Amino acid sequence: MEILILIVVSFLTSTISAVLGMGGGIILLGIMALLIPEGYMAIALHGIIQLFSNTIRLYVFRKNINKQIIQLFSIGAVIGVMISILIIFLLIQLFHVETANKIKVEYLKPLIGLFILWYLFFNKSIKLNNGVSFSFVGIIGGISSIFIGATGPLIAPFFKQQFIKKGNNCK
Repeated sequence: MEILILIVVSFLTSTISAVLGMGGGIILLGIMALLIPEGYMAIALHGIIQLFSNTIRLYVFRKNINKQIIQLFSIGAVIGVMISILIIFLLIQLFHVETANKIKVEYLKPLIGLFILWYLFFNKSIKLNNGVSFSFVGIIGGISSIFIGATGPLIAPFFKQQFIKKGNNCK
């Protein structure tokens, strides 16, 4: 039954993101945190669903992509993911386990909750002036994507100021 609920919710939240430009991922992550007991599994499954959804959105809005911004953001995102990998390796060493899923620190679900609250109450537009800033946003997105999952609300304030119309960038 949970799988059927997740399939329906995934479709509905992907539709919300397609229509509004964002928001579906954070709704999906909140529902998944309720249905899936292990925080790391919710984040991993959420990432797979978002990859599929965002790939379709990327194809639909391919004519409106600002390639320079995407390139700068992507460089930062790769750096952020590398930093996340280092953090995971350090945690594996610290807790003396073989794999990251054996680390029994229940911080992921509270982080997801705080993230959702931040999005609801403190999400404002932030103006960026140069390409280095978009690389920095990529680093933030790359690090947080590994530990929280839905980074759209975290990075959206940086893009809101730069792009007025939905479809002028693809996340």
